[in-house]
Amino acid sequence: MTFAEVLVKTHRWLTLAAALLITLCEVLVFNSQSARGPEEKTDAGGVTHVGSSKGTRRSLAVAAGIQWANSAVRTRRGVP
Repeated sequence: MTFAEVLVKTHRWLTLAAALLITLCEVLVFNSQSARGPEEKTDAGGVTHVGSSKGTRRSLAVAAGIQWANSAVRTRRGVP
């Protein structure tokens, strides 16, 4: 086996190990966050009522985006 072949095989194994490590970390973070339970409570309009102003702005933006998408669909259907 040449040096280049060994280098390619080593690189492949390192890439696989890195991908598995990243996936494992993502799973651990997801499980730890889901175990804590919901941190934000929203009403029917999707507005966040928890202390973070960033969460409120983000929720308002999402709600506005959803309303915009709904109005675009209604307009295409001919519903006012």
